[in-house]
Amino acid sequence: MRQRCIHGSWVRIKAESRIGELTAVAHVIKTCLELGLNLQTWTPVRSVISAKGGEWTVHTDRGAITTPTVIHTTNAYAGALLPEVIGPINPVPHM
Repeated sequence: MRQRCIHGSWVRIKAESRIGELTAVAHVIKTCLELGLNLQTWTPVRSVISAKGGEWTVHTDRGAITTPTVIHTTNAYAGALLPEVIGPINPVPHM
């Protein structure tokens, strides 16, 4: 059990309500697959281009899709698709 000061009062917080990151991600992916998501792994995105009507066209080696929403979930090499993050996000090799 931890203690934390919230608005000037000390509160005890139980750790039993925590969920691990992997458990949370696995649950989201499982739910999406059950709803019919076509999950494509090992498919690098080559470009994301603004399309008509506020949509986006995402180009991969497997083809292109057009969608109203794009969520970038990437690693430290995000600058390859989002040049504006070059600098704030720097890849660091693992030892």
